[in-house]
Amino acid sequence: HNYLCRQRYGGGMEINMKKTKRILAAVMAVLSLSLLIPTIAPVQAATTEKVYVNYTSTYDSKTGDTVYKSGKTTLVVRANEEYSFRVYSKNGASKIKSLKPSSKNLVTKITYTYGYTDKDNASYSHRDSIISLYAKKKGSYKITFKVASKTYTIKVKALSSDEVIEKATYGSEVVEQRSYSDLSNGYSTTSLWRDKVSASSGKFSVTANKDAGYQITGLVVVTANAKGNPTYKAVKNGKKITLSKGKMKYTQEDVTRVAAKKYTYIYVSYKNTTLGTSVTYTVAKNPETNKKAVKRVTKYSSGDTTTSYFEYGNSSDFAIWK
Repeated sequence: HNYLCRQRYGGGMEINMKKTKRILAAVMAVLSLSLLIPTIAPVQAATTEKVYVNYTSTYDSKTGDTVYKSGKTTLVVRANEEYSFRVYSKNGASKIKSLKPSSKNLVTKITYTYGYTDKDNASYSHRDSIISLYAKKKGSYKITFKVASKTYTIKVKALSSDEVIEKATYGSEVVEQRSYSDLSNGYSTTSLWRDKVSASSGKFSVTANKDAGYQITGLVVVTANAKGNPTYKAVKNGKKITLSKGKMKYTQEDVTRVAAKKYTYIYVSYKNTTLGTSVTYTVAKNPETNKKAVKRVTKYSSGDTTTSYFEYGNSSDFAIWK
């Protein structure tokens, strides 16, 4: 019991019982009222499940989070070969449903799926899945599926070849050409490749695989003078080039080496508007060696790019000699 006391003259203590009763009654009333009021739990902000199709992911060093980005919804594939793309769900772990190809000549299947559901906090929920596909024949197809009640569509273009280059000629000579035979169990590829040519100069022309959506945007030619020193030059596709007059000299592991032949090295720039990809070669200075080099910028369907440098004809698309 708690008693309200007051100090009297002379040092004695007197219990004021009437006032104590009034205070206790008030406290009990407040307690009774609080029992009638329901406890309100904190309201968690609603989260919407986000779905990324044919996605790529990068790590954000500032936030420590993985950043997801949807890719192109059109795939260019080679018939009779298996391909796949991924589907990622964030703020939810809904499964892929109603997966359906537009033709019996396109086989689709969910070959991997893993999901985690957090009932207390949906932002921790996620699911990662892989959809594999196999086109039995050339043609244009569609894949549809649902995630979290929304329907998604992927277009598939199946070809006999998804290579960039169909043919390349130097003057009247064919230095590369591919042909394909349609067989019952797939496609037979016949490739012609020639690096030795008969003329010291001639027009160099590259024909792109237009069925796959490729376009040639330019060339970079690397030649060696009589002393073996490299020369770098940007050239338009189909224009005349002059071959190397000497064997290329280059340094490897601090040792000066000489090429086996008087090679002329050719790099082919191209783009694919369907896929949103490209490879672009230019002449630039290598920041690591401070020497002139071939600069390659590769753009992926995600929009990301990488940059590389090549000296002395390394990693060229063609190396021809007379």
